Amino acid sequence: MPQAHVEEILNYLPLSSTMGTAGQPAPDQFAAIRAAGYELVVNLAMPDSTGALADEAELVAAQGMAYVHIPVVWEQPTLADLDRFFDVMVASSHCKVFVHCALNMRVSVFVLLYRCVHLGLRLQTAWADLQKIWTPNEVWQAFLYDALVHYRPQTIVADSYDRILERHSRWAGQVRADERARYTAVLLENLPAGAEVLDLGCGAGLPTTRQLAERFRVTGVDLSAEQIAAARQNVPQATFLHADMTDLDFPANRFDAVTAFYSLIHLPRQEQPGLLQAIASWLRPGGLLVAALGTRSIEADFNVDWLGAPMYWSSYDSQTNRRLVREAGLSIMEAREECADEFGQPVTFLWVIAEKRV
Repeated sequence: MPQAHVEEILNYLPLSSTMGTAGQPAPDQFAAIRAAGYELVVNLAMPDSTGALADEAELVAAQGMAYVHIPVVWEQPTLADLDRFFDVMVASSHCKVFVHCALNMRVSVFVLLYRCVHLGLRLQTAWADLQKIWTPNEVWQAFLYDALVHYRPQTIVADSYDRILERHSRWAGQVRADERARYTAVLLENLPAGAEVLDLGCGAGLPTTRQLAERFRVTGVDLSAEQIAAARQNVPQATFLHADMTDLDFPANRFDAVTAFYSLIHLPRQEQPGLLQAIASWLRPGGLLVAALGTRSIEADFNVDWLGAPMYWSSYDSQTNRRLVREAGLSIMEAREECADEFGQPVTFLWVIAEKRV
């Protein structure tokens, strides 16, 4: 009888040297899984899924592999299922793991989430692997986005700004243009030439970063790799960092000003107070913060199609944001709500101009 090979398993997809996924293996294929070096088999299929094997645990054990069964209901995957899967994968990070379900559909979504949330893989890259198996239906796409909002909304923000680079640049040049110009002028009129400015959420560098860089030494930061690449072309005289702003570590008293034009609202709101405190530490005495904050108490807001891609926001109300700025050690010079039309709806931001106490 010819020897089975792991590549012959239904919808087999090796993802790395330590992880492979597939549909349901046949009984005689578990020896091939072991021969390929796998040490753990994780099964996400239901006991009554197509092709399910009642004695799979025994078949796996007979090959000297460990076995975990997490039955995931096809019509109703849950975050509890995903939590258990994450726990197993994190605990088994030293092993070569084979993950399967009936057709590699459940698995492809769970593994995408694990790779993005725990391994830091870009959503665009993980999504390309998922689509080698299928395009998730409405139930599974909703579950995927719900899970990303729950565990790592920054993944959605980064991936979406990668995808909408050109469209967002055009839109940003047309919407709230006067508003941007007024608050950019605060910096141009109050800082000396050559001042050090940190621009959080710089995007592609247009128009704000470019205007600031004509007069100041600017460091721009953005979560989107594509936006940062464009910014380096658009504003070559500035310095750019591809980073999560909550991971930044600058010396105290480094900057004369910090700007955050419509960017802090993409952070989970529980992370915003800590970032405001960090900003205060990075500012020199007398330094300025110019930022657009939220005006409504929203723990998580999600739009599946914002400029052609999903997007996430989170914010506190205006009163809370004023308090958080003061508690960070900044004196508010001006705090004004600015409303403008976006896609036919009024959208309001709290613009804060604050100074680090001398």
